[in-house]
Amino acid sequence: MVSISMVVVVLGVYGGTSFQRISDTLFSKNAAAQTQRFQKPCDIDLDGDCDSNDYGSAMRSLGGCVGRSNYRKAMDIDQDGCITEDDIQKLFPSRR
Repeated sequence: MVSISMVVVVLGVYGGTSFQRISDTLFSKNAAAQTQRFQKPCDIDLDGDCDSNDYGSAMRSLGGCVGRSNYRKAMDIDQDGCITEDDIQKLFPSRR
């Protein structure tokens, strides 16, 4: 609702051309936010799928703990401060 109200105010002040630019910007930002919101946790490289590249990245982070260069917070599913086999299993359940 906030975005719609903002667009209406801008339309009244700036006219149709500016409205279209602002509308396009708002909707493209909303689309990007929705894409991130529905991202699969196993899509580590953010390319839209969970494949061997993602699994390889996860395996390289195995054993990494907070403060180490191979630690990735997004892979620490149980949030215990380390990337363990349990985290990898939760990220990639079909790779048992």
